[in-house]
Amino acid sequence: MDTTNTGTAVTLEAFAERVGCHFTTASRIRAGHRLPGRVLLGVIVEKYNLDPKEALKAFTTNKETFGAYLRANIFGNDYHQQVTGVTKQEHANAA
Repeated sequence: MDTTNTGTAVTLEAFAERVGCHFTTASRIRAGHRLPGRVLLGVIVEKYNLDPKEALKAFTTNKETFGAYLRANIFGNDYHQQVTGVTKQEHANAA
């Protein structure tokens, strides 16, 4: 789920506030309708302790992939399932 170590899902409002962008911008990024600028990308990676290489790969693929990556790593887990065919939890349980 989220990487804030709280064990709870991150709301869009909390995400926007934490990374310092407008709610509408955050919503469009999460939905895969736009990419963040490189500075905002760095802030997102830093604030949520994301893997920089994985985040950059999703970012450089396309906006839809980056949105799915954020939903997986901050808002939910559909990106991991989309790429691997299993949820993060299923993957963790199998390990």
